[in-house]
Amino acid sequence: MTLTDLLNSAKNGLHPACQKCPWNPRRFKGEELKKPAFGISCVEHGADWSVPGSVVSMLIAQDPGGTTPEKTGKLCGVENAQNPTDKSARHGFDLWKAAVSLDDSDTAAIKYMKNHYWTNAIMHGYKATKGNLKEEMIEKQRGQARVCCSKILLEQINLLSPRIIIATGKPTSESLLELKLISNCWADFKSELSEHVFFERTTLQSGKKALVFCTFHGSATNVNTNVAPLYSENTGNLLTRRIGKLSDASSTQHFLEQYNRVNAEGGNAEDKGMRVLLLHWLEIGEGIRHVYTDPEFLG
Repeated sequence: MTLTDLLNSAKNGLHPACQKCPWNPRRFKGEELKKPAFGISCVEHGADWSVPGSVVSMLIAQDPGGTTPEKTGKLCGVENAQNPTDKSARHGFDLWKAAVSLDDSDTAAIKYMKNHYWTNAIMHGYKATKGNLKEEMIEKQRGQARVCCSKILLEQINLLSPRIIIATGKPTSESLLELKLISNCWADFKSELSEHVFFERTTLQSGKKALVFCTFHGSATNVNTNVAPLYSENTGNLLTRRIGKLSDASSTQHFLEQYNRVNAEGGNAEDKGMRVLLLHWLEIGEGIRHVYTDPEFLG
């Protein structure tokens, strides 16, 4: 099965893994406005996955519910970041420019994205309505959908053989644990995330080695609520040391200027959280650039 075939079967709920999925779109027949969202990786700014081959990096988010792909059907760190309400994409693109491409220009960022692939641990997404009983039901269904979609996630990984896998958030890490691509659960390494990203080496079906990085999802709620409390004076010290090792730190300094309200009265939650995520992405970016300069360094 090609990746095109795989994504088409998943989109239409025809893959064997979709049979028991509560978010299989075939269950929503006649309810067009209520169908769950689905997104595929952008081939204009990312890897052209329609052509068989491997990619350098793959980012796995949770699901496309309530985000730009809900309207566009496209997973893209460049285009979706232009949507002012899509904080996940905006945060992700800012981190990519500061820590991966080390250049503020969109053109330079895309250079490293041409071998990059975006996907979700849960292929379809459905947004919960706060204050409604539906929210609890949707959270339960989201967990069930993730288990079903893990088989499709593994097939994407096997077809693309990424050398760098970036898991954003606990649900995504749980899928990789169940697929035996990492050996530690989120609870085991969560305490480490205040100082550095968690990573493991793994061996893919192709026999190639890959680095798996586990970090937080970049949504506004997650950054403000779960990541910001990890910020401390030590965060600044660690950033100073790591940025000092970069050959060109101009874009990273620009990032710090952009998210600079950490010392305001009470501190700004978004800026604190983004600085913690920058610690993670400086390590992720180093790994991506290393693969570009030495494709065989992982073995």
